[in-house]
Amino acid sequence: MSSDKNENGVVAFEELADDYDADFGKYPGLKAQNQASEEIYSYLNDPERIKDLDANYKYFKVEGYANQTVNSLLISDSSGNSLRTFECSRDRTFAFKNMNMEFLSSGFNFISTVIPGDYIYTKCVMQSVRCWGRIALYSKL
Repeated sequence: MSSDKNENGVVAFEELADDYDADFGKYPGLKAQNQASEEIYSYLNDPERIKDLDANYKYFKVEGYANQTVNSLLISDSSGNSLRTFECSRDRTFAFKNMNMEFLSSGFNFISTVIPGDYIYTKCVMQSVRCWGRIALYSKL
């Protein structure tokens, strides 16, 4: 496992390896469901609830890092770009791949894994600048 970091001081997703996926190669975390994944999949697996996913979670694209030391990212959504600070425990973070939201891993450090171009669903406790809550990370292929 390499400890090399990119120009923003972030260890690349594949360098944080705990397991292997045919599409991603090495990736961090555990191949086990956690609190965040169970909640997201409870929406996806229930035809009555799936319509509420977008009402209860925000969907963002990661545009870049604002200040990784304080977990701040530049993100975008339909209203434009904004800076947000993300604070999530490992039990509330999981990754999925492809738009079918195929489970990939859970329990990794979100801020050290996310890269520009990734997409996230987040259930923010506060709707302002800080997001404390569950995060689902979609890493593009």
